[in-house]
Amino acid sequence: LLAMVLSYRLATRIASVLGQAMAFVFLCMGLVWNPFLILIAVFVFFGARSESRMIAMRETFRGVTASDIMTTVFDTVDARDPLWQCRILAAAKGQEGFPVLNNGSVVGLLGRDSLGQHADPGALASDAMRRRFVSFAPAVEMLHGWQDLLALPQRVFPVLEQGHLVGIITPRELHAFLVSRGAAPHGGPHSPGPPPIPSARPARSWRIDLG
Repeated sequence: LLAMVLSYRLATRIASVLGQAMAFVFLCMGLVWNPFLILIAVFVFFGARSESRMIAMRETFRGVTASDIMTTVFDTVDARDPLWQCRILAAAKGQEGFPVLNNGSVVGLLGRDSLGQHADPGALASDAMRRRFVSFAPAVEMLHGWQDLLALPQRVFPVLEQGHLVGIITPRELHAFLVSRGAAPHGGPHSPGPPPIPSARPARSWRIDLG
């Protein structure tokens, strides 16, 4: 009903506050009369807060495309590059990971977590790279892709235009964007894992499966 006279985001925020206030009432009643009401209060409180966060994030990414977030300044590695050389590059550049190219096409991703997986001194980038990954087109509205950016363990998201690599999105770019919108999660761009998000339906994304 509130959404009929107010913006959807403001209406959701008011409903969230009312929900949390109701949870407090249930908590007090549970402490005095029925302990079962405490459990209800917990569900109501976290449900209201989760819905508010979900709407806030959706509004943050509304009208935003992958090209608005991506960086065009980054390094890549070739599928035939020695893995030890990739480790040196990662240490020197501080990049979260690298798109792996073969004849100019992206064939995989090499993340920091993959660099130490092969002890063989003759291992190549192609031996350690992730072959299945999520990518975006520059014009894709991130309203349908922000869940992937925040929830997936993938740290580098290639931005491809007609098959050509034009940019990447990493936690650094994502954090900078959220800071610019006043919606940065706690932990910063180099937090150990992706920031917590409310549960949501899987986002529409573009997946490349190269076997």
